[in-house]
Amino acid sequence: DLDGRMVMPGLQDAHIHGITAGPPQCDLEYQPLTVKEFQARIAACLDNPAFGSGPDDWLVVNHWYVQFLTPPGTSVTKAVLDELDTRRPIVVNGV
Repeated sequence: DLDGRMVMPGLQDAHIHGITAGPPQCDLEYQPLTVKEFQARIAACLDNPAFGSGPDDWLVVNHWYVQFLTPPGTSVTKAVLDELDTRRPIVVNGV
């Protein structure tokens, strides 16, 4: 019971870019990549101490354009990341 008052839904935009804030993140620059190139770029970030080096330091990978994987129709699964020589957690953000 609103006791004669009105409720109006809010018009809100939850669009934020907070995920790119904070420590440096591995950037794939939306480049067309083969699976091996994808792995090599991430491995290079894993080897770079600017992106953390502890066994529990997350590696955040940004700007991956999955549709640019070559050859066309290629897909990447968790198994591709599992092949990398690390036990660090990796999150890959893409479009």
